[in-house]
Amino acid sequence: MSVVLTEHLPLISAAPGGIQKVRGLILELAVRGKLVPQIPTEEPVRDLLQRIAQEQARLQAAGIRKKRNPALPVEEDEQLFPIPKNWRWARLEQLVLGINSGGTPSKSNPSFWKGNIPWASVKDLGFGVPLTFTQDYITSSGLEAGSFLAKAGSILICTRMGLGKIGEAMIDVAINQDLKALKLSEEIHKQYFINFFKTLSIKGSGVTVAGIKQDALLQFAVPIPPLSEQHRIVAKVEELMALCDRLEGEQADTESAQAKLVETFLSTLTQSTGAADFAANWQRLAEHFDTLFTTESSVELLKQSILELAVKGTLVSQESSDEPASELLRKNHKDCMIDFSPCNIEGSKNTASNSPVFSLPPGWAWVRSETVANFIDPHPSHRTPPEFEGGVPYIGYAEIDHNSGIDFAAARKVSPQVYKEHRDRYDLKIGDFVFGKIGTLGQPFFLPEPFDYCLSANLILIQPNQLILNPKFLATFLDSPSFIREMSDKKTNSTHGVFGIKKARSICLPLPPLAEQHRIVARVDELMGICDCLKEYFIESRSRQAQLASTLIDFALKAA
Repeated sequence: MSVVLTEHLPLISAAPGGIQKVRGLILELAVRGKLVPQIPTEEPVRDLLQRIAQEQARLQAAGIRKKRNPALPVEEDEQLFPIPKNWRWARLEQLVLGINSGGTPSKSNPSFWKGNIPWASVKDLGFGVPLTFTQDYITSSGLEAGSFLAKAGSILICTRMGLGKIGEAMIDVAINQDLKALKLSEEIHKQYFINFFKTLSIKGSGVTVAGIKQDALLQFAVPIPPLSEQHRIVAKVEELMALCDRLEGEQADTESAQAKLVETFLSTLTQSTGAADFAANWQRLAEHFDTLFTTESSVELLKQSILELAVKGTLVSQESSDEPASELLRKNHKDCMIDFSPCNIEGSKNTASNSPVFSLPPGWAWVRSETVANFIDPHPSHRTPPEFEGGVPYIGYAEIDHNSGIDFAAARKVSPQVYKEHRDRYDLKIGDFVFGKIGTLGQPFFLPEPFDYCLSANLILIQPNQLILNPKFLATFLDSPSFIREMSDKKTNSTHGVFGIKKARSICLPLPPLAEQHRIVARVDELMGICDCLKEYFIESRSRQAQLASTLIDFALKAA
């Protein structure tokens, strides 16, 4: 039984190799400046590089370091990816105080071997693993005859046969000719450099054995953050790698660890600074969909990130030809822009005493929701009308399913007179939607034709002015995390929670140009379609996986 389950464990528990992909993504984000925030007040990187250059010059003057020609600037075509504004690209030779090669004492001389000095070759080095012991040892005479003793703290790099292998020497260790020992400046965090090196795809040259020469190694372009940010990056990488360790070692922690990873990577998406940055971050994330978004809850988090970006103007580009929201409002006789200046007067018309939760792109404006849409209480009383057999459906959130629509069969029925009283208060049309105000809060739902039903008093009917506002954009905002947080803060404290009509009418709404609203809605629909396909795939995949697991377990039990 145990043999069968062990052989098929990847099929039963998780996709094989998934966590390794996530580890790679962590490092990619780290060295691109996407894993931790930048702090503008930190010391400029140019000062850091200048101190290293001064230390190199001092060592050269003392004869400790070989003199080298000044490093050439890192050209644009050598820069592997965009980096934050306060980072700099530098050559590896600008970061090291010394570099040495090793050698192999003659194998034919037994007096060189089996001593007490650790001697490392390619087989002793891993991909970022600290070196704490070696398989072979040499004697003092062996060291003198043909090797080099790298001090503890040196960075060891393979330059032949094991390209890509790297690790910090935690002990004094002799090295062979396939390794280089680098002494990094203290201005460079060793683990940050190792993390970056692990992201490289190094291709060597040579007829017999592919390798890389020392001069070529020293020309590598390295992205350099401020030193304090290097420390923050390393700490964050260690934290996330620890989560990956738990994923691999403790299946019980898989769901929570996966959620933490998704949250971290989605934060890079929501920190996008424009449509182009979003597109790049989305593409990077899309390459890891199969390992990150493996549950319905993780896809829902992705959806929330998309909504947040949509209402902040990051999802699509701003077009200079778009008519600004201020002009759109003026043409439609809507003097309703909100002044968020610090000198406004609380309670004054078109002013707000609170600050906006985010800054708007050019051409956008803050407006009061009631000035660009009608917010209607379908019935002034919260008392449910008496049921009338064979009457008109009375629709509340209990009858609404966002996937399948309205369940008219399960709805209460009210008399034609109640229906007439309702319809005297509003006239439904395409683009109208409802919004839960009691118990179920928010969750916009667009009303379907034919409109031969009336609405519960637990709903708010929203009718956008479609000359100014795309109804789907308004619904997108009301579904966004920014608004949901605001609604949660402002709801009435009661058993069921209430977000009443007055609060709904006073919502501060970010209004883009109308043309941009249409682009945003189209982009949201496109990305939500991708998310829905992912969810359908996961549901089907889990069903097949469950069936397969059951079959394998049954087979194992029968074989026991």
